[in-house]
Amino acid sequence: MTTELNITARGILRGDVFELHGHTRQASKDAWPTRDGNVHVPFAGGGDAFIPENRPVTVSRTVPEPS
Repeated sequence: MTTELNITARGILRGDVFELHGHTRQASKDAWPTRDGNVHVPFAGGGDAFIPENRPVTVSRTVPEPS
Protein backbone atom coordinates (compact mmCIF):
# COMPACT_ATOMS: atom_id res chain seq x y z
CA MET A 1 0.00 0.00 0.00
CA THR A 2 1.29 3.47 -0.87
CA THR A 3 0.51 6.54 1.19
CA GLU A 4 1.41 10.23 0.93
CA LEU A 5 3.13 11.83 3.90
CA ASN A 6 4.04 15.45 4.62
CA ILE A 7 7.45 15.35 6.29
CA THR A 8 10.67 17.34 6.42
CA ALA A 9 13.62 16.40 4.23
CA ARG A 10 15.45 14.77 7.16
CA GLY A 11 12.67 12.14 7.22
CA ILE A 12 13.20 10.92 3.63
CA LEU A 13 13.70 7.16 3.54
CA ARG A 14 14.99 4.76 0.90
CA GLY A 15 12.26 4.20 -1.69
CA ASP A 16 10.38 7.44 -1.00
CA VAL A 17 9.19 9.22 -4.16
CA PHE A 18 8.97 13.02 -4.17
CA GLU A 19 9.13 16.10 -6.39
CA LEU A 20 12.27 18.20 -6.44
CA HIS A 21 12.85 21.11 -8.84
CA GLY A 22 10.05 19.92 -11.12
CA HIS A 23 11.31 16.34 -11.38
CA THR A 24 10.07 13.17 -9.73
CA ARG A 25 12.84 11.59 -7.67
CA GLN A 26 13.17 8.35 -5.72
CA ALA A 27 15.58 8.09 -2.81
CA SER A 28 18.04 5.19 -3.15
CA LYS A 29 19.10 5.54 0.52
CA ASP A 30 17.81 7.28 3.63
CA ALA A 31 18.64 10.99 3.89
CA TRP A 32 21.65 11.62 6.08
CA PRO A 33 22.63 14.90 7.74
CA THR A 34 25.55 17.07 6.71
CA ARG A 35 27.32 19.62 8.90
CA ASP A 36 25.65 22.63 7.33
CA GLY A 37 21.98 21.95 8.21
CA ASN A 38 21.25 20.03 5.02
CA VAL A 39 20.61 16.38 4.29
CA HIS A 40 22.19 14.43 1.45
CA VAL A 41 19.76 12.33 -0.60
CA PRO A 42 21.07 9.99 -3.32
CA PHE A 43 18.62 9.15 -6.12
CA ALA A 44 17.70 5.84 -7.70
CA GLY A 45 19.27 5.77 -11.16
CA GLY A 46 22.05 8.18 -10.18
CA GLY A 47 22.45 11.73 -8.99
CA ASP A 48 21.80 13.25 -5.62
CA ALA A 49 20.79 16.45 -3.85
CA PHE A 50 21.57 18.43 -0.73
CA ILE A 51 18.30 19.68 0.75
CA PRO A 52 17.74 21.87 3.84
CA GLU A 53 16.86 19.39 6.59
CA ASN A 54 13.71 21.29 7.65
CA ARG A 55 12.32 21.77 4.13
CA PRO A 56 8.76 20.41 3.85
CA VAL A 57 8.49 17.48 1.43
CA THR A 58 5.50 15.38 0.39
CA VAL A 59 6.57 11.79 -0.23
CA SER A 60 4.82 8.70 -1.52
CA ARG A 61 5.88 5.80 0.68
CA THR A 62 5.08 2.11 0.50
CA VAL A 63 3.87 0.88 3.87
CA PRO A 64 3.05 -2.68 4.92
CA GLU A 65 -0.58 -3.80 4.74
CA PRO A 66 -2.17 -4.14 8.18
CA SER A 67 -2.51 -7.78 9.18
